[in-house]
Amino acid sequence: MSDKVAILGAGLVGSAWAIVFARAGRNVSLFDGEAAQCEQALTRVAENMRELVGFGLIDDAEAALARISIAGSLAEALEGADYAQESVFERADVKTEFYKEIDKVAPADLVIGSSSSGIPASVFTEGLTCAPRCLIAHPINPPYVIPLVEVVPTPWTGDAAVQTCWDFMLEVGMEPVRLTREVDGFIANRLQAALLWEAFRLLEAGTATEVVAVSMGVQQCQETIRTSLAMGCDRGIHVKTDDELQPLAVAKLLAKIVEKESPDVVILGKQAIDDDSNQTGQMLAGLLGW
Repeated sequence: MSDKVAILGAGLVGSAWAIVFARAGRNVSLFDGEAAQCEQALTRVAENMRELVGFGLIDDAEAALARISIAGSLAEALEGADYAQESVFERADVKTEFYKEIDKVAPADLVIGSSSSGIPASVFTEGLTCAPRCLIAHPINPPYVIPLVEVVPTPWTGDAAVQTCWDFMLEVGMEPVRLTREVDGFIANRLQAALLWEAFRLLEAGTATEVVAVSMGVQQCQETIRTSLAMGCDRGIHVKTDDELQPLAVAKLLAKIVEKESPDVVILGKQAIDDDSNQTGQMLAGLLGW
């Protein structure tokens, strides 16, 4: 297998994958439709790598960073790569259009794993030439800390593509779990949803006394709280800000709320809370010493 890996989408999830692959000795070609995203990603990756050295999670941050380069085009990113990890915005229409572009330039043997956290790959790959080589490789972010990855084939994904993805994930230090068929939300997110509904059941049974919904961001975030109240929450807290909140900032704000409210359990989502990065929960636990 080629040492080159393409990362398509340089947001928080794509950046996290870059660390996993570069740490494992692979040459990473980073592409994003917005060139500025790639530069920001390199800065983010460098900061995270140097921090990981202190925890013994990477030996040589500078050497790993040197293995990551920015591609000027999608075709350049994919050229010579046997595997690509797609991490563009989590919306079916966005992924559908992006995969059409991939299909135009993808090498004939390229296997493409999507970081989609809930949308099955069949939704955005049907009818494409590369479809038999597309599947889900969904991380529990950040994958450079939590090695679990869900491997989910579509009805038309070839066995060889699944095996290639599986073997590759093992080679870069991940612990893959294979689903036998597609299901909305896969495994991890469905378990999180079950936990939320259990919180409501405990409330209805009188075992818990209160469920409080928290949302942070612009005025429109109040709609999220209203939906939560309609689902059964007792109260809502809105931290209003027009600033873009990164996972650590969200975790710090939540820590203050937890200190004031003294809840017994804190349930965090994944898709909305930090742009599908799933880092806030771990950061919150660290800040609270839980």
